[in-house]
Amino acid sequence: MLPLVHAGERPRLWCAACATGEEPLTVAMLLAEQNALDRVDIVASDMSARVLARARAGEFGTRTLRHVPDPGLVQRWLDRTEKSVRVHADIARAIDFRRVNLTVEQNVTALGSFDVVLCRNVLIYFKDETAARVVSTIRKVLRPGGVLFVGASESLLRLGTSFICEERNGTFFYRSSK
Repeated sequence: MLPLVHAGERPRLWCAACATGEEPLTVAMLLAEQNALDRVDIVASDMSARVLARARAGEFGTRTLRHVPDPGLVQRWLDRTEKSVRVHADIARAIDFRRVNLTVEQNVTALGSFDVVLCRNVLIYFKDETAARVVSTIRKVLRPGGVLFVGASESLLRLGTSFICEERNGTFFYRSSK
C-alpha cells in the first residue's frame, strides 16, 4: 500500500471477518509507523455485532500481546495496565468497522472497491461451494492488480478462481488479474 500512497493515491484496505479487531488495528499501527495512516482507508468487518463492539473499543486482555513481532509497536501505540491493553484512540478511530456477512454479495459490494483484502482464516469454515462464492464476490471488489491475503492453511487453487498466486519472501498471496 505504501507505493500507492507515495504515488499520491489513497489506497483502501479491507479486513474481512476481523473478529475483535487485532488485525486491522495492527495494520493501522504499522501504517502510523510509516506516517501513512491518514492517507489509507481501512474498513474492517465481521458478522457479529458483539465482536465488532469489542473491536471498536480497542481494549483487550494482556494475552493479546503473546505474539507481538515488534515490541516497539506496543510501547508507541498501546496503553497497558496489569489486566488490559488499550489501543490509542487515534488508531482505533482510523478504522471503519462495519457489520457484514461475507456470504451476502450485496453486503460486500456495498463496501466499495479495495486495493488489498485480508480474509485470513475464514474460508476454512465454509464448504468449498460457499468459499468459492465468497472469493468470487471478493474478486468483484478488488481493484485490478489488487491483492487478497488468506490464511496459511487456506488455498484458492482448489476453488478454480481467476486469481494469480504469487509468493514474496515466503508469503503467498493472490493478485486479481489486471
